[in-house]
Amino acid sequence: MEAYQVLIYILIIFFGLAMGSFLNVVIARFDDLQSIIKTRSHCPKCKKTLPWYDLIPFISYLLLFGRCRNCQKPISLQYPLVEVLTAVILVLIYSRFGFSWESLFLFFISAILIVIACYDWLHSEIPDILVYFALGIALILAVFLLLKQGLFLDASAWLTYAAGLAFGLGLFGFLVLISREKWMGKGDVILASFMGLLLGFPDILLALFLSFVFGAVFSLILIAFRQKTLKDTIPFGPFLIGATFVTLFWGEELVRVYLLRMGL
Repeated sequence: MEAYQVLIYILIIFFGLAMGSFLNVVIARFDDLQSIIKTRSHCPKCKKTLPWYDLIPFISYLLLFGRCRNCQKPISLQYPLVEVLTAVILVLIYSRFGFSWESLFLFFISAILIVIACYDWLHSEIPDILVYFALGIALILAVFLLLKQGLFLDASAWLTYAAGLAFGLGLFGFLVLISREKWMGKGDVILASFMGLLLGFPDILLALFLSFVFGAVFSLILIAFRQKTLKDTIPFGPFLIGATFVTLFWGEELVRVYLLRMGL
């Protein structure tokens, strides 16, 4: 790897950590977005305003050993995890798509998905407005890609996205209907529809399959460590979003490996 490429990756990582820090603020204050501008960052435990040197993404968490400088209460692991996750996703976007309009669209979509996943995990609720916003960006991205490929007027090219959206909407809508929202919620239906539009068909099949696998494995781990019981529920949005990222970055490779193992 050439020196300038290394520098680009370093800059992307730092930008990703900073972006992740901002997303943490959005997650924490989503129910009062005006406070993002009006209220300075502070410890949620002792309410003391944080100095700039305690707000350096990821690095401050390490230097403080994960504790507030003032009250010594633990800082939620969410903060460094979101920062690192955002940086990793931006690196993956650049590695796969380079500097392009597609990368820009995926950057905004990824930021929205990270907020949705964390908010759903914390509150067991998917903010519908964010999913609708992501749907809009995914639609613009689909139009951009079809125009770029000269397929905007090709009905069969549109069918890929329409079929993906219909499958996500249909499957999860059916699960919500028959379970009366005990298995899935309305937010999961909208999120699955977004996945179908972003990934298209048949990639949506892999993403939904992986989401159920991720959810089942994680639930078994929580049950094994007695953090949850069989009667407890856990938010499904984070697993849908995790599966979306895996399919987006490694979907083709996973399908290829599967077909090879099946002898196809």
